[in-house]
Amino acid sequence: MKNAIETQSEATKRETERLNRVADSKAYTVPPCPGWCKEAAGHDYDSIDPGNGGALERHHSWDAPDIGEQHHAWASISACEVSLDGVVTLKAPYIYASADEELTARQARAYSAELLLAANKLDEINGAK
Repeated sequence: MKNAIETQSEATKRETERLNRVADSKAYTVPPCPGWCKEAAGHDYDSIDPGNGGALERHHSWDAPDIGEQHHAWASISACEVSLDGVVTLKAPYIYASADEELTARQARAYSAELLLAANKLDEINGAK
């Protein structure tokens, strides 16, 4: 059993090295970002998914503005772009939100306002009326 694990580990290592060589060769073109993405224009792919044939991935994001109340809660929009064999697919954007601490009523209202801004922005991105 140990030999099977070592063999699998070596195969995984070789595949990861191969995928890194492909990514390092820059044998791909980075398409423009969606207009709502806060990242630098044309930011590069940030990961390789060996479980998906070595697909290159990058993430687009938008952050809801702070509503003036200091708290550790935030709302953002994110979408993953996948490039595999020259075919680029942008997955559906979604709201990603987190509250890392207990909130006062005032902080909860500010957080709710940020969530509402994110929901409205997501509707705008998706063309909702």
